[in-house]
Amino acid sequence: MELTTSVEDFVGRVISGQKCPDHPPPTPSCYDTLFTFVKGDSYTIRITVKTSDGVAYNVSDWLFRLTVKAQFDHLDSQAPIKIDLLANTSETADAGIVYLTIPSSSTSSMQPGHYYCDIQLEITGYVYTVIVGYMLVMPEVTNRTGGV
Repeated sequence: MELTTSVEDFVGRVISGQKCPDHPPPTPSCYDTLFTFVKGDSYTIRITVKTSDGVAYNVSDWLFRLTVKAQFDHLDSQAPIKIDLLANTSETADAGIVYLTIPSSSTSSMQPGHYYCDIQLEITGYVYTVIVGYMLVMPEVTNRTGGV
């Protein structure tokens, strides 16, 4: 299967990453910073999957995984962010689009700094890593909760 992916952050910036040649572990200079957000914030990532000719795949029933780790060699069970999303049948899935949302509850306990991250998709037993790089968590300024 030949496919292309586009990954965008919540303001529509196109994200691109690379796979590093020195495996494992990659050197910090090898990865791009893909996402930057503030500790305690929610964050949504839009993924679009198309054929090499630009035709959208129907991604219904495809499994999308986002994993974020402090150390490259940590187990997935140690990852502060693990999101598995099975794309359901919807207008956006039919157009090859899924949204992965990181809830604020997942980012509020993270220390500011760089984290390794990747996004994989699984289709009928085949796994494809579509993007890999760093996620930068910035310190928060406002940390109060509740209303006025």
